[in-house]
Amino acid sequence: MKKTSSNRNRSHRVPGLSRRSEPQAASVSDRPAELQDILITSKLTSRRRRPDAEAENSALRTLVRVMAQNPDQLIDTLLSVALDLCDAGTAGLSVLDSEQQVFRWTNLAGVLSKYVGGSTPREFSPCGVTMDCNSPQLFLYPGRRFLYFKKVEPAIAEALVLPVRLENEIPATIWIVSHNPRSHFDAEDVRIMTVLADFTSNALRVLRSRDHEMRARVAANIAVAVHEKTEAALHKAQSDLEVDLEKRTAQLEYLSARLMAHQDDERRRLARDLHDSAGQYLSGILMSLAAARKATVDGAKESKITEAWELADRCLSEIRTISYLLHPPLLDE
Repeated sequence: MKKTSSNRNRSHRVPGLSRRSEPQAASVSDRPAELQDILITSKLTSRRRRPDAEAENSALRTLVRVMAQNPDQLIDTLLSVALDLCDAGTAGLSVLDSEQQVFRWTNLAGVLSKYVGGSTPREFSPCGVTMDCNSPQLFLYPGRRFLYFKKVEPAIAEALVLPVRLENEIPATIWIVSHNPRSHFDAEDVRIMTVLADFTSNALRVLRSRDHEMRARVAANIAVAVHEKTEAALHKAQSDLEVDLEKRTAQLEYLSARLMAHQDDERRRLARDLHDSAGQYLSGILMSLAAARKATVDGAKESKITEAWELADRCLSEIRTISYLLHPPLLDE
């Protein structure tokens, strides 16, 4: 995918800048330059070179193969293709973080690859300018306006930034930069990068679709796991309830047996008490009344009746006592 030597060794001069004045344009200044001083998009139309169709076709075949076989590597492969076809020093993809309002350098290839993961502000950056213009933009020494580029080594001489469109939004920009003041981008680079921007849009669409599918699959797996866990908990709870029910049934049977035993004991004791107390008194009463009936002397008859009366009174008192013990009035209260 390398370009021919005639294309690879380009050294187009920027009109209005001599070879001596170009390095001076990159000199450090404490005061940011105006946007019109670094934006030279109009220069692209005056710079033309012959396209290398063979290298471009080979690169496109590579991208199609990677997209079909390993879409995760598509962005990095695309940036490598941009380096070769446009003879750039660095190529990168900046994705807009709408919440933080910054462009994140998610993918880099070339000299500045060590800065992957960096970011630039949405409202003050070449990517932001390109997104606002909604068209390719060419910047000359962007560090003169965007002073945070002063920390970037090697310095950026030119930067060609293109918007990446996805449906009705621009979620990212793709860009190439040169670090050699004698190497400039032209209209052919814009054409190539436009094609690569379309590939990038498709790659982002594929990756978004795959991520959505993966999230849906993970959510489904989590739902299944939660359902299985809930079902297992229900089975365990049911088993515990069955065991507890068996224990309580056994306890109830034991208590029922104890209650019946106590009732039998109580009835036996009650029968014995009635026999030993009220039964004895009643027998004594009957014997006294029988003797009174047989007595011929009035004094003896009256004595037996009195004895029977006393025995009846004792029997009544004993029965009241037994009744009180069986059901004390305190229970009603």
